[in-house]
Amino acid sequence: MKLSTKLLWILFALVVSFIGSLAIIKQWQSQNVSIILENRERETARGTDKIIELMRKSLYTYSYDYTIWDDMVQFVVSGDPTWAKENIEESLPTYNAQAAWVFRPDFTLTYFVTTLSDKTIQDRLLTEGAQQALFAKSPFCHFFIAINDEVMEICGATIHTTSDTDRKMPQQGYFFVGRLWDKAYLDELSAALDCSAMVVPKDKLESVPAGTSRKGGTLTFHRPLNAWDGNPLAFLLIRSFSPLVEHFISQS
Repeated sequence: MKLSTKLLWILFALVVSFIGSLAIIKQWQSQNVSIILENRERETARGTDKIIELMRKSLYTYSYDYTIWDDMVQFVVSGDPTWAKENIEESLPTYNAQAAWVFRPDFTLTYFVTTLSDKTIQDRLLTEGAQQALFAKSPFCHFFIAINDEVMEICGATIHTTSDTDRKMPQQGYFFVGRLWDKAYLDELSAALDCSAMVVPKDKLESVPAGTSRKGGTLTFHRPLNAWDGNPLAFLLIRSFSPLVEHFISQS
């Protein structure tokens, strides 16, 4: 074999080897980028859940603290409007709540108050089947109800005497409090999350991404806002721009 032919074969082998190496490096980079992005997505989603839970804490605390209280037990029976105004109505802003319901043990309404102009929400809390299901497994409940084009987050608890801190005795009534997820609240949530947060109605489910989108360096994911029966009433859609994601996508 001529020397020139040998050199051509050697050159050809080197080119093939180089191309193969580039392919391996490209695949390795792609796998590493995918792992980095997946970790970033998990961290963002986990952080989002923690902040949402933190913002919910005041509503939960409201329902918890007011339901281990002898005075509340007495109010379930008396329905004293003066006591209700001083202790429930005036406490709504403290817990960033816009509505409160007090029911007797048979779920007849003792008291309702709201700071919203729409007073019809009084009858939207407990739909058919909810009364028996809400406290079947726990003295506490958490769910969402529809308020026109928005949703209201609800925390509820069974009412007990001050001495019954473990809630072992039969309940003396029920207390529910609600927070409207309106534009002001979603703006506050967006600022806390450093992202864009919006509520997507259930009937527009097809517009909600099935998973996480990395398009344009933006992580997009959603969380269900469940009704009392555990089925999604709407979805909280989160869009979080990440320069890190944008950088790694451009490199992949």
